[in-house]
Amino acid sequence: MDAVRDENLEVMVNLINKPDKSLEEIEKIDLFLHHLKPFQRLIEHLPPNIRQQVIGCLQAKEYHEGERLFTKGDPSNCLYVVMRGTLQMYNHATKEKIDMIPENVLGKGKVLGERGILRNGPRSLTAVARERSYVLILDAKYFKLYLSNEMYITLETKKKIVDKFIPGLSQYPGTQKERLAYMLEIEDFDRGAILAKQGVSTDKMLVILEGECIMTYKEGLIKRIVARLEKGAIIGEETALFDRPSSFTVTVTSNSLMAGKIKNADLQTLYPNKVISMMRNYYSERNLTRKKLVDFTHPCLTSYEPVLSPRNFPLASPKAKEHMTIIMQRNPSFYKESLSEKLINFSYKGRLEKLRDTANKRINKYLSDD
Repeated sequence: MDAVRDENLEVMVNLINKPDKSLEEIEKIDLFLHHLKPFQRLIEHLPPNIRQQVIGCLQAKEYHEGERLFTKGDPSNCLYVVMRGTLQMYNHATKEKIDMIPENVLGKGKVLGERGILRNGPRSLTAVARERSYVLILDAKYFKLYLSNEMYITLETKKKIVDKFIPGLSQYPGTQKERLAYMLEIEDFDRGAILAKQGVSTDKMLVILEGECIMTYKEGLIKRIVARLEKGAIIGEETALFDRPSSFTVTVTSNSLMAGKIKNADLQTLYPNKVISMMRNYYSERNLTRKKLVDFTHPCLTSYEPVLSPRNFPLASPKAKEHMTIIMQRNPSFYKESLSEKLINFSYKGRLEKLRDTANKRINKYLSDD
């Protein structure tokens, strides 16, 4: 199977490196680029003719394990996109003093080298192939001609995200925010995706940019909805800030969800200590509030349906129930109509029938079908 995939990839590499590509060949390459989401996001808003010109300027190259793409201090003369394999980033140029940045590994679809081109500066890191890897290459002059405006817009958008949703960053200069924004990655998730799992640690912190999630807590066989998460909500902060597993499970409920991803290693390395301290204080208070919602003395909705849905487990509080109602109204096709209330009424009716058989009280009026 891997041999087949490698053969197909080599065919695509040869097609990309072909000097004069036909429109049909460019369309085949364009279809392939849809699998490289970060790069796809960069070019998806370009007019069709500009997009075709960008694709026509791409080159592809194979790198073997340990081979360098570029060295710290080199001129920033091209943009790289990982097609297959992984690249390791280092902050020293010489092999004798290689200092690995923890978890700074770039995989399929990742874009690198754009920051140096935009700032007309040298490479700030060294990139080395961790395994046999294939990489797309776009010359800096074509990047500036076709993509620099898109990249500036993307970087400015990320800076606004960091400034708006990360507490305490407003007091820091633009260069600091730009560096933090550069490390922020945008990811897309489909409905049903698990963003955090109760009792499991994660290697990243997410900021919801578009879409909705529900946060649930499980004790034994009982699940309870704790909160509904929307734009601006942070997920995964327990591991990132407190080094402990998640207390809740977070699941995407909207058709799709877009989130900004901050790796834990980047958070600890790049973010100022004061900002991390402020975030710990803020999210510590918020998590206490969430845990108060998990109050098992509240009345619960008990469902008899075997289908997994938010109606299938009790709600943590009346407030959570209200939030769930709003979600279900916004996503009517996702939640089928529950028969819980009818079943509960049926159960209650059965109890009355038992009472009628064992007591002399007249309660038939409660059992009428009207």
